[in-house]
Amino acid sequence: LIVKFLKSPVRHSLHSFILNVDHDIIRVFREALNGPAGRQTKRGHFLEPDFWKSANANLPHNKNVRKALGMEDMARYLLSWGAFGQKQIPPHYWLEYLNCNEQRRVDLLEILHAS
Repeated sequence: LIVKFLKSPVRHSLHSFILNVDHDIIRVFREALNGPAGRQTKRGHFLEPDFWKSANANLPHNKNVRKALGMEDMARYLLSWGAFGQKQIPPHYWLEYLNCNEQRRVDLLEILHAS
């Protein structure tokens, strides 16, 4: 009842908030990810062994979510990621951004994609 009371018409569509690939803000962001800070972050994440064989405190949570969704533990349909930065990324994804994410975040993307 409260939600229906708070309901209001949308003034702008979602597409009006999404920037084009060639927009200056996007270009600057991607350049920053390819710059020294992004390369340093990528280098650190590419040294990580496999998240699934680690003692990371978040691993049980990821496994429980996968189990609840009926996903196999090692199912990596979207990015085929692995230890030491291994990934197979579709061409329309931002390689620069995904390379700056730790394996746990990449696994969360896999979970979100499957759900």
